[in-house]
Amino acid sequence: MTSYRIPETAAWWSSDGNDNNIIISSRARLSRNLPDIPFPHHASSEQRLQVADRTASAIESIDAVSRHCTKLSIDDVNPLSRRILVERGLLRTGITHDNVVLYVEQNEQHAITVNGEDHVRFSAVANGRDLDAVYRRVNGIERELEHTLDFSFDTDHGYHTAAVADLGTGLRLSFMVHIPLLIWESKEKLERILTGIVRKGGIIRGLRGEKSRSIGDMIQIASQATLGVSEDDVISMMDAFAQTLVTAEERMRERVYKRDRTLLEDKIYRSLAMLAAARSITYIETVAFLSWLRVGVSLELFPIPLSVLTKAFFTAQKGHICYGGDIEKKNVRDVKRADMLRAVFRPYAV
Repeated sequence: MTSYRIPETAAWWSSDGNDNNIIISSRARLSRNLPDIPFPHHASSEQRLQVADRTASAIESIDAVSRHCTKLSIDDVNPLSRRILVERGLLRTGITHDNVVLYVEQNEQHAITVNGEDHVRFSAVANGRDLDAVYRRVNGIERELEHTLDFSFDTDHGYHTAAVADLGTGLRLSFMVHIPLLIWESKEKLERILTGIVRKGGIIRGLRGEKSRSIGDMIQIASQATLGVSEDDVISMMDAFAQTLVTAEERMRERVYKRDRTLLEDKIYRSLAMLAAARSITYIETVAFLSWLRVGVSLELFPIPLSVLTKAFFTAQKGHICYGGDIEKKNVRDVKRADMLRAVFRPYAV
């Protein structure tokens, strides 16, 4: 079976994005389907193979794909590599049918999934708050592909999609936001903000999307229905949601730091000490400590680059720890994770 060769780092982890002390990442996804074949989960294996064949030549004729992307037939990818692709946000969980193809850009800034939930899905990610940029990236690739592929569309409903919520533009925008002080200090205020976001058309999601849980004081905010709404309207709406959360979290950090500086610094420095010295550590513990380190960086308590924290968040996951040799025993993984984290954070320990 094929394994996914993991890059040392994903380019977006180390780039400087707007408000990236609070907005971890921005993502865009465009869903498109061919007009004469059922959606992948309703199609036969032969029909999905037909989609893969019809789209391959068109996709691979795009310069950004042919020169800079790795093509993976998911049927041939081993389970550990599949897990790593999911952990890096490149592959959706829960896809069990065959003939799924994934094109991954070499720096993991964009990808194209064929026969996932839709016939073709374009996705892009950027550091921090940059929803317009990720939309332009997926839209640019989709526009090139429209020259050679006919996508299912009508003037009343827009682009036809497997999920009713995507009907219309087929666009889904999301951002991952880190809000530890709102969660720790003012859950009632956070609940009011999130209720307002949902009322205005947003969705609150966990780390892996729908029905997944939030960890490390991070949640995802995603756009919802797109029928009758323009792409610019979706971008403006999501930017407003992001600004609301950034402002609220920044004010809460300032307020708590002025009021309880010693208590807050104690949580932050204890987190650094644990990451720099622990001999065994779980992933849940890791992301909790990383969460407080991000606060410490935003308060300029130590010079750890945010990119180091973002990379650790991803590379401390189970699949990444097992890369190079599958480790079945959890206690062994926890020791290996601690070894990796000590190497990263010991130089910053005070």
